[in-house]
Amino acid sequence: MADVLYQLPDDQVADLATITLDVGTEDTTYPLAYLTDGNIARPCKVNEVTATWKFDFGAAQRVDLVALGPHNFD
Repeated sequence: MADVLYQLPDDQVADLATITLDVGTEDTTYPLAYLTDGNIARPCKVNEVTATWKFDFGAAQRVDLVALGPHNFD
């Protein structure tokens, strides 16, 4: 297992998607836009315990890696 992952800026494709919150409601202080803005110090938050984010790329999109930054998930 690697301790460091190297990626080029073009490898980040999440901001190309239309993101919707299918389950839950967003905390307006921490909006959905924070999910892909590249700043891990600004989290996206919801008002519930569970939520479902949907990333719609409009067509098939290759995704090689999904990373979660600092979090407090159970």
